[in-house]
Amino acid sequence: MSDIKKVKKYLEDKKYDFIVDVRHRPSDDVILLYVLQKKILQKARKGYTSNRQLEFIKKKISEEYGANAEVVVTQSEDHFDLEAGVFQIINLKFDDRVIALYMSFNSEKCVSLWLDVVGLNQELLEDIEKHLRSILAEANVLVNAISWTSTESDMPTFPAILREIKICQPIDLDGLLEILHKNYISISDKWLNRKLDQLRKKGFLRREKNGFYVLTALALASIPAGTRHTSSDIERALALGKRKW
Repeated sequence: MSDIKKVKKYLEDKKYDFIVDVRHRPSDDVILLYVLQKKILQKARKGYTSNRQLEFIKKKISEEYGANAEVVVTQSEDHFDLEAGVFQIINLKFDDRVIALYMSFNSEKCVSLWLDVVGLNQELLEDIEKHLRSILAEANVLVNAISWTSTESDMPTFPAILREIKICQPIDLDGLLEILHKNYISISDKWLNRKLDQLRKKGFLRREKNGFYVLTALALASIPAGTRHTSSDIERALALGKRKW
């Protein structure tokens, strides 16, 4: 888990007062940096920032604290009231299935949303999206995009990811994402890319120059084969057969 206290201390020491709030999004371990739109200029100066400086800050947080950071653009302090209000209304409708809701303004009347939902499926996703757009439309706010994640229990574990790679290797990020998405609807390319990088650093994966992933000997030794019809070796043989067919 990212050490948000250290990140906050770093930002305070640097006197980045254009960042009005810092939060931790636990489902994907991301640090959120809230910045007022009116404080973003083409060139940074005292009390103001720029997109280039914000990218530098995100990179610095990643290098120094091993944390991924995202910038959430706000129009005013009322942003937090609107965000909290929408969160309460949507949770009332869906029996507290929405664990978290974050809102970033693309412009004064247009937002992008990020939601963490328990037991997310396609039907629930469409229902929540419909109500979100309706709620915000009443406030004359358009929805530009919605990003979805589910609780960690609904996401593939490291062994599950390695098992799929063993069956289909060599495989690239997009191919693996397509396969995992059948059982884990909320999985994103960013989330999966981060997990693959962690597995690579642990010595379980090797990334080829063409971007395809293959298991190392360490990973192969850790995945049981067995002789049951569900064994990963049998599934791999079937997968290879399909490619030839």
